[in-house]
Amino acid sequence: MFKLIYKDKKLICEAHAPAHSFYVIVSGNVRILVPIDNEMTEVRQLGPLSSFGEMSLVDDNVKRTASVVA
Repeated sequence: MFKLIYKDKKLICEAHAPAHSFYVIVSGNVRILVPIDNEMTEVRQLGPLSSFGEMSLVDDNVKRTASVVA
């Protein structure tokens, strides 16, 4: 496990890309964006102690279903 720091509006992971990491948010917020009609639409925000990318822990061939932006 290691700590990553992302600047505001930085892309953390992209929808449809291979998923190899699980993330836990320590501080700040991220936006969850999904592609709808060829546009990225925010569907949720996550804050401290939230997590995402859990499917990468159980399936080596999974792809991201959403983009995540700091």
